[in-house]
This record gives sequence, C-alpha cells and structure tokens, in this order.
Amino acid sequence: MSRKPWLIVAVAALVFALAASAHAGAAASAVPDDIRLTWSESPKTTQTIGWRTDTTVTVGKVEYAAIGGSPATVLAPPPDTLATNVGAIKLFSVTLRDLEPGTMYVYRVGEDSTWSPYYTFETEKAEPERFQFIVFGDSHEKKPIYTVWKKTVTQAYQQNPEAKFIMSVGDLIYSGKDYTQWHAWFAGAQDVVARIPEMPVIGDHEPRGVTSKDEWQRPEYFVKLFRVPQNGPADFKGEVYSFDYGAAHIAVLNSEFTYEFEDAAHRKAMIDAEVAWLDADLTATTRPWKVLVYHEATYNLIPDRAGVPTKVNFGPVIDKHHVDVVFNGHDHGMARSYFIKNEDFVARAADGTVYFVSGRSGDNAKDSLGGKFWHSFFYDPQAQTCYLVVAVDRDRLTITTKLEDGTVVDRFRIDKANPDNSTPVVPFGAYVESEDIAFPSARFAPFGSLIQFGNPPQQNAGGEWFVDINALAAYMSGNFDPKTNVFSYHDNEIKLQLANNMFLDKTKKMVSLGGLTSVGFYCKYHKAMNVVTVERWRD
Repeated sequence: MSRKPWLIVAVAALVFALAASAHAGAAASAVPDDIRLTWSESPKTTQTIGWRTDTTVTVGKVEYAAIGGSPATVLAPPPDTLATNVGAIKLFSVTLRDLEPGTMYVYRVGEDSTWSPYYTFETEKAEPERFQFIVFGDSHEKKPIYTVWKKTVTQAYQQNPEAKFIMSVGDLIYSGKDYTQWHAWFAGAQDVVARIPEMPVIGDHEPRGVTSKDEWQRPEYFVKLFRVPQNGPADFKGEVYSFDYGAAHIAVLNSEFTYEFEDAAHRKAMIDAEVAWLDADLTATTRPWKVLVYHEATYNLIPDRAGVPTKVNFGPVIDKHHVDVVFNGHDHGMARSYFIKNEDFVARAADGTVYFVSGRSGDNAKDSLGGKFWHSFFYDPQAQTCYLVVAVDRDRLTITTKLEDGTVVDRFRIDKANPDNSTPVVPFGAYVESEDIAFPSARFAPFGSLIQFGNPPQQNAGGEWFVDINALAAYMSGNFDPKTNVFSYHDNEIKLQLANNMFLDKTKKMVSLGGLTSVGFYCKYHKAMNVVTVERWRD
C-alpha cells in the first residue's frame, strides 16, 4: 500500500463520506461489522478495536497508518467464540500500541479477502489540554430497532465533532443477551463508535437475558463486547474500571447489585469490593478533576424509586475524596442536584458533589417524571432525546445539557481558579412558616418529593421524629390499616407489619422514623433544611 490511498481515505472518513457496510438482520457474515473503539490502555499511545464475524473467519487483522505515514498490519489474537441467540459469532479485539500522541490514524479491520470500510481515530495529545466528551443516558428502546438511538448519537457527534469519546450510562439495550439488539445498537452508532471510543457503563438491562424475566445474570455479552481497562476489582474486571484523559480521572462503577446476584450475601460482597476499589482508585489519582459514572440514579426522578444503596455505600467514598461530578442514568430524565455532601446541601462546589441524571437517548420516555427537592435543575425530555456535552480543562469543567436538535436547556460550570465564575447554585435554607414561630414545622419529602398534604413531621419529648403514615401511604399509592397495623403498597404485593410502639400516640397517625427503618425504609432528618426524608430501601 502506498501513502496516497491512505491519505485520500482518511480525509473521506473524516467527513463521513464512507458508510459502514450493512447486512440484513443480525446474523454475522465473513464481513467484519459491529466495529467499535474503546481504550483498554493509555489513550495517548494505544487504541483498542473490536469487531465481529461469523465462525468461518478464524484470522483477523488491523491495517492502520498515521495520516501521511507508512501503513502497518497487526495480526489479531485468536478470537473469542460467543454463542448467541442469532448463532455463534467470532469476537476479535486488537490493541494497537506504541502510537504517537496527538495523531490521527486511519484503519480498517478484516483479513486478506474481506475488509471493513476505512475509519479514523485520534490519540490523546501528550500534554493535557481542554477536551470534550459526550454522555448519553439510557438508549434501550421499546421497539428495539434502535433507529432513535442512531439519530441521537449521529446528530450529537455531528453537532460536537471535537468530542474525544462517548460514555453511555447503562441500559444500552433492553435485553443483555439478545444479540439482535446489540447488532442494531452497533449499527445505529457505527459511524461514531468506529471513530471515537465508547466507554460504557452497565445498567440494569445488561445483566438480563433475552426476556425481561431472565434476571440475576452476570453481563456476559457486555464484558466480551467492550474491552475496557482491566483495573477493576478481581471479580468485576470489565464491569468496574477507571481511566485518565486530560485533566480528568474517570471511574466507572456497576450499581446493578440486585440484577447480578439473587442472594444478599453476594450482593454485599459485590458492594464491598467496589467500595474498597473506589477508595483506593481515588486515593491514587492526581488529576484535578474526579468524575464518577454509574447507572442507578442516587438522586432520582421517578416518584417511587430510591437511590439508597448507592447513596449509602458509594456516598461516603464520594464525599471523602470530593468527587466533582457524578453521572447517573436509569430515570430517563435530565436533572442536576445541588452540591451535596453527607446527603445535605452545601453552598460551594469546593465543598460538595453535583449529581447528574443523564436523560434518554432511545425512544423510551418515562411518565410521571418530576424534579425532587434535591434538584436545582430538571427537564423532562418527552418530545426529544437528549445528551450531555462535558468540556474539561485544568481549572474549568462545563456541562451542557442538549436536546437532540442541539437546543441547549442547561449549562453548568465549575471554575476552580475563579469560583465566582461558576454557575451559582444556592441551596434553600431551613423552612420557616413565620418569623414568630420559634420551632417551625419541618417539611416531609417522601422519595425526595416535598408534599403539601398530611400532618407535618413531629418530634416527641425524646427528640424522635414521626411522619404521617397516611400521607406516606397516599404518596406511594398504598394503604395503612390501623386495625392490623399493616402498611401495604404496590397493589398490595408488599405488606409491612408495623407495631403499636412505632406510633406517636393511639391515633396511629404518626409513625416513627425508627419504626419505618425497622421494616426497610431509609429515613433522615436534614437539620439545615428542616426536612424529613423517607425512602424505601429495596434489596
């Protein structure tokens, strides 16, 4: 190969003139498809490339060259064979090493008789500088053909061509072991993920089988499809990892404890392993920005969802190391929190962490979304899909929330060098009905929603807090029977037995936080805000 054809192809690839080869259905062929970039090692000097073929192909190669440079060929290691619901396939993966930082390369994958189209990738510059990446919320679709995802990811990249990589915050597809969906997802994103790396996160749908009832499975396909850094805890490599780019250290966790393991002991072991790993990982980094990404929304939007497991387990490590930003998904809406530390609001970015819910990039718009009292910004993307653009340099981090058509609905900035240039986020203070009231009534926020009905929370002489049991039941579309002390919800599927000593008095209108805690709720009084929160801890 001469240099001239590589240069011509590279320029064409940069302007999207070449399209990925298309195959009918999800069945594999000898022609490479589902081509994707990730990083498993340094973004400055390496690039990991993966692709799929049918089982007739046993040899794979990558041909690549720096633009204007001499071409080289790398032989792929023996491929993995993956048995799928569309037949057995071969998964190839090559990590190109000893690349030049800050250099554009052109490449194709295949073997002597069958090659993919040409694509390009660019290595990270040797010295950290300002860069951008794109964050996508849940892309799984009710009609899993992934045409909505295709439009979203393609337009996002066309609108933000300087993006160096993308991150999908879990629930990429609906059924983690349905390769028909994986192929549709890759086909939709092919012109993006073959040019910039996709650094993905596991959601609650990745561990699921072909049907939604196939639960408690490890995310087998996900781990084999995405070759990410293998620096996570021993039992969760490929699910938990971290990497550096520019001035940012980005850590990825797996929050799907209840979908990978059926029994509580294994769930706890998973949580403990991740917490210990995260503590060590954040201790080791020297990058000025610490970013954490996992699927389950710690500060949620769905009315009866709760982020308690991540709040309780990840929260203390986040606070200890002052993570700057957490990106979550799961709730299909867009929101950012106040600055939070120890579950309370603080006034400055230097004192707390901001949590984002990243919206939706597929067709699945959720009903009944609403901002909670912990959100300073909320947007319900019913009409359009959406995404986040994150711009990072040494002193400033900017997160722009965009709709599919490019409309900006929020722009948030943290400026460490000049804090006055940061986006002002002023948490509200303690609730006071009147200056004449010495001890103002607290507010009640079940699942983070400030409600305006029922009795306000009360304290007894011993300082214990009580909340209106009927107001809680009404919020949860449940019922409390004072004759039997049974609290039921979820169409009476869940029934909790309360005791007489849990109530403030014989009227049984006000139940103690301690009593609710004993039957599986997570309760807290936030003194600075004079708010009582109650959430259900689902395990």
